[in-house]
Amino acid sequence: VHSRLHTLSDRFDFLLDGVPVLREVLLHRKAGDTSEQSLANWRSIIVVPGGFRTSGAFALDVTDPEDPKLLWEITPEGRCAPDSADVLQCYDTEDTTACTTGGDCNDFAKLGFIRSKVAIGSVYFRFAATGAAEERAVAIIPGGQARDDVSASGKVVYVVDLETGEKVVEFSNFTKNVVDNNDAAENTEHIDFDMLGEPACYNSFPGTLTTRCVMGDGGGQLWY
Repeated sequence: VHSRLHTLSDRFDFLLDGVPVLREVLLHRKAGDTSEQSLANWRSIIVVPGGFRTSGAFALDVTDPEDPKLLWEITPEGRCAPDSADVLQCYDTEDTTACTTGGDCNDFAKLGFIRSKVAIGSVYFRFAATGAAEERAVAIIPGGQARDDVSASGKVVYVVDLETGEKVVEFSNFTKNVVDNNDAAENTEHIDFDMLGEPACYNSFPGTLTTRCVMGDGGGQLWY
């Protein structure tokens, strides 16, 4: 955004116009946590996508509205987040240093221009790096409109840890974890269109965890 502020001197431009989402969430909880520990982990989190011409998203902890804190920012170039000493650290798409979820947790190269809201929920998973299992809050982020120079961008859905911004899972043609039951002859790839729709997520069983999401793509198809 900063690098494009000068364009406003003589014309209109889209900078940061994504639709923010604010939620009161329990960031994490594991077996054995006391009620006091769980209470301390309830936070007010706002997630802001880039919008029409800025690819990426960022999250703020606004529990204290007079002292907001940056949690993370993700872009096609990688992920930035404060470390334990509250010093901002940035990791490129190939960097797995300090990743608790394991794998390519800083790789968001397929992000496009996210025009819709993101969804926020909770999942239960096991960390690849430590083997520990716990309930974690996550953001479900559609890829958005493809960037002009990257054909694979936009055709993706990311699930990221809401506290750290680390990628938990990526759904795309490259990861081969997308099931497509469309048997039309011209349907050559599982995800043919940019994922533009706002995710609608819910729990298919009584409880607080997110188990299902529905969203639409740029071709008018619904994904579940």
